[in-house]
Amino acid sequence: MIIAEIIDAKILIALERHLNFKAAAASLHMPAASFSRRLQKMEERAGVKLFTRSSRSVNTTEVVLAILDHARQIVEEAQSVETILARTSDRIAGNLKITAPTILGQALLAPAIGSFLQTYPEVNLSIDLSDRAVDFIAEGFDVGLRVGPSQDESLISKNIGMVTASLYASVSTLRSLGPIEDIGSLTDKPLALLHHGMRSAPSLILTDPAGENHTIDLKPRLIAMNPWLLMALAKSETMIAVLPDILVDRSTEPSSLQQILPSYYARSVPVSIAFPSRKLIAPHARAFIDFMAKELTGLGR
Repeated sequence: MIIAEIIDAKILIALERHLNFKAAAASLHMPAASFSRRLQKMEERAGVKLFTRSSRSVNTTEVVLAILDHARQIVEEAQSVETILARTSDRIAGNLKITAPTILGQALLAPAIGSFLQTYPEVNLSIDLSDRAVDFIAEGFDVGLRVGPSQDESLISKNIGMVTASLYASVSTLRSLGPIEDIGSLTDKPLALLHHGMRSAPSLILTDPAGENHTIDLKPRLIAMNPWLLMALAKSETMIAVLPDILVDRSTEPSSLQQILPSYYARSVPVSIAFPSRKLIAPHARAFIDFMAKELTGLGR
């Protein structure tokens, strides 16, 4: 038998997804040496290589492709058995593995998670805040919060609202720069953009109340994908920053920032709760999904 234990099936699924031993082992929270040994044992039982590897790459073989569906079925059936056993009890108890994007998790989840843990004292959570694409089945995630349209057909997604970003500046910055009454006034202003990397032709897209986009060509002073850095600079320096509204609204400190051109927004993306469509939902997972949907529904509206 090639797949002797459930972890063997998870190893095949993870390595086929990542095609990188270190990344696949990390996704399963396994030491790389243990990961490699278990794969070697499977290949010895199979009598053939399941993956070809060189110093630069890892590739699947026809053999492993033929047994991957079986591996996925093993993992899903094991999870279903655990769910059926959990349903025999009326208690809402157990462990849940949750995934969420870093910014959304840090800016939004703490109050809702605290309330959930108080409401369900026998449920324990393991939360992975990461912006990488995760494999719910192979990595054992029960529920995830997602930003943007869902592209994974294996997941059921429940929309709970929108996350928007707007322009903010400190009172002292506004006094220094003078009034900003229209989007044309932004072209020569010091801006900090929430974005990945410097682009060859930087621009800012603002959407008006009618849903029409307006592109502003500019020379930003700073580009970063860390909104806390941008918010700190907007408070302390003469700079206008693009910031997620939820971060400013939910800041524990009294905000010294004012929203600029409040009828426009710089970005708006949907937020959803996702869970595997082929996996039975355990009572404590269902409780978490319903609780978070109630706590966060209407986000950004």
